[in-house]
Amino acid sequence: MIKIYKNVFDRKDPKDYSINEFFFQPSKILKYFSRNILTSEPLFLARKITEIELESIKEVRNETKRTFLPAADFSNTVLFSIDIDNVSHNFQLKKKLVDKLSALPSTFVVQESVSKNLVAFFKWNGRASDYPLIYYKHYLEMTLLLGVQIDYLPELNRLRYVSINEPLYFNVDSDPVIEKLEGLETPPYITSVTAREARKLKYKSA
Repeated sequence: MIKIYKNVFDRKDPKDYSINEFFFQPSKILKYFSRNILTSEPLFLARKITEIELESIKEVRNETKRTFLPAADFSNTVLFSIDIDNVSHNFQLKKKLVDKLSALPSTFVVQESVSKNLVAFFKWNGRASDYPLIYYKHYLEMTLLLGVQIDYLPELNRLRYVSINEPLYFNVDSDPVIEKLEGLETPPYITSVTAREARKLKYKSA
């Protein structure tokens, strides 16, 4: 289950939602957390999301997100995510990135974030102590594959905002990311299946 808080500041009385509800019924979550937020209007948070999508100043977007949007904790699930920013208005690049991510056997979900950028979710398998290295390795692999800047956010309990956008790609049978980095002496992506697929896709699309 995914634990969802009212916002990043108010973590009292969280509510649990399933992975399916998070990705395919976001309006249900937004409606629940719209209660007692300045207005009883059921679509209050949906309107706030529209404001975020239209806002050109990043600092203003971030403040609105922190103040109003429900925040989800994935640390008790088998999922982690990577964020790809600065693609909200580049539709051609966004489609290319979605196509590349969708071709990978490890991709579970590709979704537009609340800011209309991209976020990709992956399953992982291992101990909590392994996670930082698993994330780091996958971060390098995705940077190699996608050729864009990816936010480095390795915290297992990092909160992420609920998006009203349903998945652009969904694969319930995606392969978990299980390889971990044993040391930094050699580039950690060299022996990975994901990296081999990444190189094929990269050179094929060049």
